[in-house]
Amino acid sequence: MIDDTLTISKGNNGKLELHPEAVSTEELGESITEPIRAEAAKKKLTFILDKSGYRPRNIFADRLSLQKIFLNLLSNAVKYTPEGGHIWVTVKDEPVNSPEPDTVFIIRDDGIGISSEFLPIIFEPFT
Repeated sequence: MIDDTLTISKGNNGKLELHPEAVSTEELGESITEPIRAEAAKKKLTFILDKSGYRPRNIFADRLSLQKIFLNLLSNAVKYTPEGGHIWVTVKDEPVNSPEPDTVFIIRDDGIGISSEFLPIIFEPFT
């Protein structure tokens, strides 16, 4: 968490160094979902990946930063979802049928969630 807060601080100060490269969304997705799928299975969680509303393509991005973000989100989903629960990952294009859509990732689980009292300060440093 401290590393993430420091990364945000660097970004806010213009000191965050990114390393953009051509990235296959399909390869990126597999590198993220396969280890999470295995961890979810160990905990007897149902992992559901829906890519029906998306078409694979290449993007220009910092591969390691994206992997870190998604692995963090999904690892927390596995960690805080009780045995027998579900984790859903939906990947879709918006706007639909656009020649250059945005790729939207929706991650849901039926874990404990974040308390409503904490939500207003969730992005404050060291909170």
